[in-house]
Amino acid sequence: MGEHPRTHYALEGEYGKFIDSFLKYFPRENMKFILFEEFIQDEEVYCRDIMDFIGVEPDPNLSYSGCANEGNRAPKSTRSIWCMKALNKLRHWYNKYVPYISYRTDRAAMDLTTKIECRLTKPLTDHSKMSPETRRLLEDYYRKDKKAVEELLGRDLSQLWFA
Repeated sequence: MGEHPRTHYALEGEYGKFIDSFLKYFPRENMKFILFEEFIQDEEVYCRDIMDFIGVEPDPNLSYSGCANEGNRAPKSTRSIWCMKALNKLRHWYNKYVPYISYRTDRAAMDLTTKIECRLTKPLTDHSKMSPETRRLLEDYYRKDKKAVEELLGRDLSQLWFA
């Protein structure tokens, strides 16, 4: 996958490197590792487990029904893709260089970018599965990292992740 700018998504999926880095600076007993695939199976159990781990009393009014990002929008055209890139650069510039003014101003900027994104995208109707070739490519790419995560966590992940 190389050094192409779009590969940052792939690099962010190399969990073993992140876990290893955390464990260099924090004691294992201060760390709680939860796998997303397990978390979404029973959010309430895992949320309560996290609260217990950090010593927080569960709130009886807390709702445990979450909403996952399903990626339900796609660019309308090639021009939309270029506009989205420009918008992301503008958003990055804003976040980096514009000092915090007020919540209201910040909220207005976020609302504006959301409206622009809605104009540039359309609802995604094709929810087809990943191609077998792409799946093989990703499994090959992550195989070494999966092994590292298994060793770091002392767990067999073949039932949750690829074999």
